[in-house]
Amino acid sequence: MGLFDGFKKGSKIKDAYGFFSRGEYQEALKCYDEILGMDPNYVKAWYGKGVVLGELGKYQDALKAYDKALNLNPTCAEAWYGKGVVLGELGKYQDALKAYDKALNLNPTCAEAWYNEGVIFGKLGKHEEELNCYGKSLELNPEDADTWYNNGVTLQQLKKYEKALKSYNRNLRLDQTNLNALNNKGVVLKNLERYEEALECLDKVLELDPNKIEAIGNKGLTFKELGEFEKSLSCFNRLLELDPNDRSGWYNKGLVLNKLEKGGEAIECFDMALELDPDYEDAKKAKEKILSSMQ
Repeated sequence: MGLFDGFKKGSKIKDAYGFFSRGEYQEALKCYDEILGMDPNYVKAWYGKGVVLGELGKYQDALKAYDKALNLNPTCAEAWYGKGVVLGELGKYQDALKAYDKALNLNPTCAEAWYNEGVIFGKLGKHEEELNCYGKSLELNPEDADTWYNNGVTLQQLKKYEKALKSYNRNLRLDQTNLNALNNKGVVLKNLERYEEALECLDKVLELDPNKIEAIGNKGLTFKELGEFEKSLSCFNRLLELDPNDRSGWYNKGLVLNKLEKGGEAIECFDMALELDPDYEDAKKAKEKILSSMQ
C-alpha cells in the first residue's frame, strides 16, 4: 500500500469515528467498508465495523466482523471486548464471559470489561462473582456512577443493606438525578428500620417525579411499618390511580385495610389482585386468613 493509500485510510478512519460519535451509524459503516475495500486485513476497521453493527442491532454481522478482526489479530483486546458485548446481547452468557476473560487477560485495566462481566454474572445469578467484578471495575474507575448503582442493587438483593447504602450514596454523589438509586436507598433505609430517613428519601424522589409508582408504593410500605395505616392507604390509593393493574398495589392495599379492620374491603382488594394474577399465592393466603377469621 502506497503512502497516499495509507493517508487515505487514516483519513477514512477519522471520518468513521466522527460519524459514529454523532450517531450516524450508516455513514460510519460506509467508511469502514471503503477502508476494507482498500485493505481487507485492516484489523482496526473490522473492529470498528463490529462496533457499528452492534449499535445497529445487527449482532450476527457484528460477530462476523469481530471474528474477522480476531482471526487477523487474536491479541486485539478491543475485539474480544466487543464480541463479549454482542454475545451478551444475544443471551449467550457463557460465551460472553469467555470473551470478556480473553479481553481482560490481554488488558486487565479495562474497567468496562470488568463491569460488563459483572452484569453477565448477575444475569446468571452468580452474585458473589458479580460483586467481585464490580469491585475490580471500581478499583480502576472509582468515579463510575453506573457501577456503584449496580453494586448497590446486588448488595441489596443479598440483604447486605449497610454496604448497599454506601454504594447508593456513592452513586448519588456522582449522579444526583438517579431516581432509581434514590428510591432504592429509601427501601434499604426502610429495611434497616430507619423509617424517617426512608420517608425523606422517598419524598425527594416524588418531588422530582410525583408519579413514580415505585416510590409511592415504597412510601406506603414504610408508613405501614410505622403503623400509620391511613397514610399508607393514601399511598396505595394514589398508586392504583396511576396503575390500576398493579397486583402488588391491590395486595398491599388489602393488607392495610385489614389493619384498619375493614376486612370486607380488604377481600375485595385481594380479589382484584387475583383477577390480575390468579396464581398470586400471597393474595390467596391473605384472603383465606381473613375469611377464616370471619367464621
